Amino acid sequence: MLGNGDSIDNAGVMPRSLSDLFKIIDKSKTTNIEYRLNLSYIEIYNESIRDLLSDSDKALSLREDPNYGCQVVNLSEVLVNSATDTFKLLT
Repeated sequence: MLGNGDSIDNAGVMPRSLSDLFKIIDKSKTTNIEYRLNLSYIEIYNESIRDLLSDSDKALSLREDPNYGCQVVNLSEVLVNSATDTFKLLT
């Protein structure tokens, strides 16, 4: 998913899509639109959900909210401002 990170040619799906996302945001800075990106990073394995941005190994639970749909309870969210910030969190 992340690739080997040597160059953009060898980057995985996540770095490429995040890089493209921030490029689009940078191009639209001339408009009056303000963007706020929060990042969460989870692993789902053997019906167990783990928060990869947290130091805790505690399994998280999934709940369905009638207004917002499925939600992971107590999932960490980190505000990111650039692709570089995001890559540091993912590695």
